[in-house]
Amino acid sequence: MLVRFDHAAAGLAAGVDFAEVAFACGYADQSHMYRDVVSFTGRTPGALIG
Repeated sequence: MLVRFDHAAAGLAAGVDFAEVAFACGYADQSHMYRDVVSFTGRTPGALIG
């Protein structure tokens, strides 16, 4: 779970499209990745990369 999140965070930081990152990292959908980002960081994906 943490490895998948780490890969997703790296993809988001690199500017890859949110949906592409979710798919490439094995999330069921974008909202699944969104929940993990908020759960692990306390921030939204937009705030994480901004």
